[in-house]
Amino acid sequence: MKYIGVVRLDRIGDTILTLPAIKMIRKKYSDYKIVAILNEYNSQLFLYNSEIIHPYFDIIEILPINLYYGKASGFSVFIDIYNYLRVIFWKNKKKYRFEKVFIFSPTTVSYLLGKSLRANRKYTYFYATRFNRSFFSRDFIHYVDNIDKSVIDDYSNVRHEIFQNLDVVRLDFDLELGDLVSYRPEIFLPDIPFDRYDLLVFDKELFFGDNAGKNWIRVFVNTIFSECKREVGENLKVGFVSRRKQEFEFALNPNIIELMGLIKNCKCVICFDSGILHMASAFNTSVVAIFTNRYFDFDTKRWAPLSDNKKIVKLDIFNDEHVGDLDFELTNPIEFAKYVFYQAKEYL
Repeated sequence: MKYIGVVRLDRIGDTILTLPAIKMIRKKYSDYKIVAILNEYNSQLFLYNSEIIHPYFDIIEILPINLYYGKASGFSVFIDIYNYLRVIFWKNKKKYRFEKVFIFSPTTVSYLLGKSLRANRKYTYFYATRFNRSFFSRDFIHYVDNIDKSVIDDYSNVRHEIFQNLDVVRLDFDLELGDLVSYRPEIFLPDIPFDRYDLLVFDKELFFGDNAGKNWIRVFVNTIFSECKREVGENLKVGFVSRRKQEFEFALNPNIIELMGLIKNCKCVICFDSGILHMASAFNTSVVAIFTNRYFDFDTKRWAPLSDNKKIVKLDIFNDEHVGDLDFELTNPIEFAKYVFYQAKEYL
């Protein structure tokens, strides 16, 4: 049996943006078994009742690591050590002798896994400003992305993450890149019924985690609901999606398959910069994508939505004088909600 490996061990959105590159691999190596090595969270994009529902993959191996995206702390260091040990003692890495392995997630745990896999060739990319390059560059055929968004002045060379991933594939075989929209990711769903909403509004726990943040997002969402009722009417079906059912008792909390079905059937999605906007793009659902003022110019190039109908809105929520500090008094949630609703209204 001949195997090609693809590794993506991070967020849902980044995983979705890897799919155009994996599609090229699937097409090129149609006579190989494609083995996806994923984490427990992002693997849910491709599994239903433990069966693979995505045609790019023949086998899915799940590496049980923990994802953590909070500020660096003693806890995050503990999580890192836990993940490294998971890679070192993961027995399934010895099951395969890969012809080639493509590492798409630029994280230490992914490089460590790639280094330990048995393969004739290994491909990836590194950021020039991160220490992983020093430790792992000799283990891979790679390219280097020299852009550091914390110090960049010229944004003309910032590429969408889809092209970052496609360039990993181009290290292996020739591929002439086309227009970005032609690489819109594909997501496949099981043939089951899903609820239909006209408008879905999404939470962002990373920004709105403390009491001030929760109050801000609550006012924002309630204003969206009020504007929908006043401007469009009672028949408009509107939902708020959040994992925080205790704080927001009216919230929907679907699993990943249900979430994708909701987004596919929805007229318009209002969401912050997250995997949600890439799900919406995959289904070509209209989207109003909210990016914060911190790294706005970079983020809107690197992770722009690809839906045909899309609006990008800037939210001033980070204090420029104290970089990284959230300041919820910078933007009035009622006024901002009305502006966002105005952007979404034409899609309803």
